Amino acid sequence: MAEGANGIADGIARVYLTGPCSSGGATYTVAQPILRNLLQFEEIRYVKIYDAEGVTEEPEGPSNSIPPCLEP
Repeated sequence: MAEGANGIADGIARVYLTGPCSSGGATYTVAQPILRNLLQFEEIRYVKIYDAEGVTEEPEGPSNSIPPCLEP
């Protein structure tokens, strides 16, 4: 899978957002429905969501991860 490409590899789904990213202080953001929807598929064990600059909090390893801009 090319860097910056949405896709699934080794049980990890990678989603790259485009445009501005902000939680606006909210505890519920676009991250929750993305995680819930993708984790329902048995071939997906973890989801890593990246912002438009390609940043996520935990880019390596077996864990779910969201970009800092989506933290409350």
